[in-house]
This record gives sequence, C-alpha cells and structure tokens, in this order.
Amino acid sequence: MQSTSDQSVTAALRLMAGFDLPTGSIQTSATGGGEGGGVSGNETTEWTSASDMKALRYYIRTYDNPDVRYVDLRKAAPTAKSIQFVPLNQPQVIRDLTP
Repeated sequence: MQSTSDQSVTAALRLMAGFDLPTGSIQTSATGGGEGGGVSGNETTEWTSASDMKALRYYIRTYDNPDVRYVDLRKAAPTAKSIQFVPLNQPQVIRDLTP
C-alpha cells in the first residue's frame, strides 16, 4: 500500500508502463484481418492515464513526453458550458542535474 496519492499514481503508471506497445512492435494492415480498423501502420501506446478519485486529479503521460502531468478537476473550468480541450503535445522537459 502506498502512503500518498502521488506515490500511488506513480506506482500505477509504472505498472502500466509494462504494457506499453513500442512503435513498430505491432503492424496493422488496411487489407488484413481488420486489426487496424482499415488503416495500415504501427500500433503504439499513445498515452497512459490514471485518476485519483480522492484528490480529483487526472494524470497522464504520453509516448512523446513521459513526464507525468495532471488536470486538477476541482479547478478545471467549473463553470464551463462546453467540453474543454487540453493539448497533450507538450515537449518533454530534460533537466541538467550537473552539480
């Protein structure tokens, strides 16, 4: 059992990473058995998400950016009258840890 929400979310995302499909590991064919929905290409895990129902946060990491990000559902446009979109194509931040 994890002691904090952040630790629990980190553990969940780490566990789910074991099921990520690397690009090219599964190829689909538009004319094959229908596994690609009529589109040829490569399957990949585009994003992985987890939610914290107590803190009302929705966490996500994407294939191109493994940094964990979240949306705080308590603060996310509580008076919005339509669907709100959050761009996920944010660049990964690589930090220099040199002392």
